[in-house]
Amino acid sequence: MMNVPIPPIFLYEFDIARYEVMDGQQRLNTIIEFYNNEFPLFGLNVWSSLNGKRHKQLPPRIRRGLDRGKISSTILVTDLSIETDAAIGDLRTQVFDHLNTGGVKLNAQKSLGFPRKKAAPSNRREPPS
Repeated sequence: MMNVPIPPIFLYEFDIARYEVMDGQQRLNTIIEFYNNEFPLFGLNVWSSLNGKRHKQLPPRIRRGLDRGKISSTILVTDLSIETDAAIGDLRTQVFDHLNTGGVKLNAQKSLGFPRKKAAPSNRREPPS
């Protein structure tokens, strides 16, 4: 609605058309939870009259505006026929570190959510059927 850009999400294609979220999992979960009416809007300075409203309580025009929004994504694709598991894990770790640290080393707790070797099932999303 306000055309405020949302940072892109980064996906890792671990198999043909099967993805793992490398960066942006919290954004995706928050959007899904809001659309599922799991929490109301809060802390809005602009359009403060919408504070306290869940998705289903928003005026239709506002919901349509939200539905028009886009989230861009970047997909990291590797050639699985020539890459080893170790090389793929190293590449994913390097990309994650680059995206999330800005050159600053994350503490152990902040980096726990990212799988270092094997993909975490909770980050994987199947394409819509």
